[in-house]
Amino acid sequence: MRRCLLTVLLCAPLVLGVGLTKLPEEPKAEEPGPPVEVMLTAESETIEAGEVPTFSVRLINRSDETICLVGSLDGSDVGWRYPKLTAQREGPVETAAIGRCGNMNNLREEDFVTLKPGQGFDPYDAELGFFGNHVLRQKVTEPGEYTFSLTYDTDEHDLGKWWGFMGPGEPTAEMKRRFAKVPKGTFVSNTVTITVTPQSEKP
Repeated sequence: MRRCLLTVLLCAPLVLGVGLTKLPEEPKAEEPGPPVEVMLTAESETIEAGEVPTFSVRLINRSDETICLVGSLDGSDVGWRYPKLTAQREGPVETAAIGRCGNMNNLREEDFVTLKPGQGFDPYDAELGFFGNHVLRQKVTEPGEYTFSLTYDTDEHDLGKWWGFMGPGEPTAEMKRRFAKVPKGTFVSNTVTITVTPQSEKP
């Protein structure tokens, strides 16, 4: 009797294990990417020394909601106000410092661009009232390889730090409504490499 009971106990795990399979792990949900894409494109990846590289820039809504974004304002390129839209250039020669006045135009309702999912715009579009970037507009004087990138920084919830400094004024209710739709964060573009060749001799 004991031998039979022992045999049953020894065989039980084998019997219970028959037909059991490991369940496949559920795929992990992908984390959503940043709500804003900063897309930087060079017109040409090779230029001559003494030329100014030409870029196109797009801020694209990659979220599932309608958002508002603000382009490059007076002072955005030097980090004086939000949004800070600063360019980085690395290479044999650094960018030259610029001089400018201390005034900054006040924020306007029309500076907020409404974007549906997938839509984008040029944050330097002068027709929309936006300002250019001194780093992207400087000529490159020495041959070599240069890398360019952009940082779009909206990580500030105080609308006063977006306002500017050009006389009195107060944000309107509509501006506050649009400001609430601006995703707050720091968004970095892709990196673009440009090769600068020696200046050719002109006949």
